[in-house]
Amino acid sequence: MFSVAKFHSRLPFIQKRSASAIQNYLSRLRGLSPLKSANTESATINKARIVWVDCEMTGLEVDQHRLVEIACIVTEPNLEIVDEIGPICIKHPPEVMENMSGWCKNTFKENGLIERIEKEGIPEHDAESKVLEFLKKHVPWNKCPLAGNSVHMDRQFLAKYMPKVMTYLHYRIIDVSSIKELVKRWYPEEELDKIPQKKLVHLALDDIKESIEELRYYKEHFFQDPSPAQVAESEKNGEVERKL
Repeated sequence: MFSVAKFHSRLPFIQKRSASAIQNYLSRLRGLSPLKSANTESATINKARIVWVDCEMTGLEVDQHRLVEIACIVTEPNLEIVDEIGPICIKHPPEVMENMSGWCKNTFKENGLIERIEKEGIPEHDAESKVLEFLKKHVPWNKCPLAGNSVHMDRQFLAKYMPKVMTYLHYRIIDVSSIKELVKRWYPEEELDKIPQKKLVHLALDDIKESIEELRYYKEHFFQDPSPAQVAESEKNGEVERKL
């Protein structure tokens, strides 16, 4: 039975809940997310920064295989390194490791990754939390692209197994492999011999640094630098900030 006295006794609680609900609704209308609202520290950080990620997996089938190592480097637009995290090894139950592809088993045994996973590995959700906190420290929410070599593959695994990391980043990617393919088609073959050669160690942090070095080479040899007047005008008008 409805009781006026009981209703009035609960009114402050109802009002409090209503205010909270309204605030949540308004936040959703503004397009905010819990990740964004919690990240006040990075609000003024350069949104032109680039987030470099490399992952090692138990195979290439996203529905069958898992992440076993991840590293991340943040650079300025000019590719100067700001900070790095990793490599972080990720442990899994024995059945996940047993499902590792033959190529991965041989490669990761040779480069020591399997041994490091056994000694240093942490749960996947803990690895995700570490990477997310690193991103919050150095880049603003939903502004900076993911970068790397054939990074669309890393992106697929991150979207499935570290969705909070992917939600924090911009949807665009910078794939260094695409630039390499264009250089192969647009420039003489002798130019290709000058491109920094990869060591193919297949360890996350080493692979990222090689990708950054490769893009730095393309920037210096194949991309035309803006004139001093263009740079000054862009800085004056905040052109980079508007377009990103």
